[in-house]
Amino acid sequence: SRNKVRRRRHLKDERERAVARERNKYAPEPFVFSRFLKRRKIEISFIVFLAAGVLGIILLGPDKDAINEMRASVSSAIEEKAPDWDEAYPYGYKVIALTEADIVYTDFDTLPDDLKIDWKNISVVWIQTRQFGSVDEKLKVVIKDMDYGPAGVSGLSVTSTFIRKKGAKTILTRLGGLEFVVEIIEDTGTRLFCLFGLREG
Repeated sequence: SRNKVRRRRHLKDERERAVARERNKYAPEPFVFSRFLKRRKIEISFIVFLAAGVLGIILLGPDKDAINEMRASVSSAIEEKAPDWDEAYPYGYKVIALTEADIVYTDFDTLPDDLKIDWKNISVVWIQTRQFGSVDEKLKVVIKDMDYGPAGVSGLSVTSTFIRKKGAKTILTRLGGLEFVVEIIEDTGTRLFCLFGLREG
């Protein structure tokens, strides 16, 4: 009987040790902040970088209210002429204003959705040319990757140079039965207004 008692005690001790081992096996590791930082260094750095970028865009990005105010101001200077453009370019037109520093987009844009132009990448610059001892100021327009599905036009690039003078215009290209024209509709000295329009041709 003593052997049985010893055996029971031995088995009981073995079971208790086994239970203790299992508990130790699944016991959660104590949280150490420095260890956490070390393990997650890359993820934390990325989150901090992303947050800084978003904050920079918010603080340093373009002021939309100021842009809209400038657009409205520029548009109001020429709005009384819109009926004439509707008649001259019944298939749609877009008006932009050139300043010494930048291009200002106006509220006037009735071009069809089928005509695809990346207006942020167009180039419109003033150039000076000498002819017979005099200096002529001209406008150079470059448009790349123009698409117009109804005429089967895709990836078309056009370049045109013409005199800088109110009322001056030139045909940039023909799109099926239409002409795509650029016209100088106003020149205040500090702002040059250009209309890009579609008309029958």
